[in-house]
Amino acid sequence: MSLENLPTNRPLMLDDFRVLASGEVVRLYYWLYRKGSLWWRHAWVEGELLWGQVRFGGDQPWSPSGEEYLFEFDDFICWGEGASPVWAVMPPAPKEDFILPVDSEDFGTDEDWENEENDLEEEEEE
Repeated sequence: MSLENLPTNRPLMLDDFRVLASGEVVRLYYWLYRKGSLWWRHAWVEGELLWGQVRFGGDQPWSPSGEEYLFEFDDFICWGEGASPVWAVMPPAPKEDFILPVDSEDFGTDEDWENEENDLEEEEEE
């Protein structure tokens, strides 16, 4: 495991993984919507995806080869459905600029959801 090739002062980016050899194992941390860590066994970089295997905890088995990957989102390498940027060290507490506001246009507001439900009810009645 080699962290000397990875920066520790920011979330990791695609080019940071290009220096890793296939089969190299690193521990990655995430902390955006959830806080945690994972072990990453690097395989290759393809486009905006990083292919390899994931393991949570030292005694857990590795995921099947070729099924797990990290991906680039907004210039950072991310993990999971919430697109949490990964770090080579435990990151500082999330900053406001990493957190998407709940009432963002991408997610809508509670009022938008209520209106959508009403629209569906009206269509069903017709």
